[in-house]
Amino acid sequence: MERAWKLLDLPKEHCFPLIAVVIGYPTEEPDYLKGRLDGVGVVHRDHYHNPKPKVLEEITRRYDDKTTHLALTDNLEQQGHQHYLDWLFKVRLQRNAKPAEQETPMLHVLKQCGSTEA
Repeated sequence: MERAWKLLDLPKEHCFPLIAVVIGYPTEEPDYLKGRLDGVGVVHRDHYHNPKPKVLEEITRRYDDKTTHLALTDNLEQQGHQHYLDWLFKVRLQRNAKPAEQETPMLHVLKQCGSTEA
């Protein structure tokens, strides 16, 4: 696993190599793709690059902009959140965070490579 960090130039903390590939076509085209942001800061080709603050500000602005339809919720202010990322980390990810009843294969790999102590 150490070779992956060196090869991809990944930060040592809060990061581990992972890949997800989705293949297929929708049965019908949606009006817009919620939660799908493209561009710098999201796609890392060949190696990790640490996004600059201006890039992160632009990503936050695009998610907060209701006309882009990127946010997975439309009523951030009514829920007491200033930015989409506030909602994402405080509500959405917490709602889906359930402890596993037993060690999953992914958790086993993370423990082996030293990415978690849990």
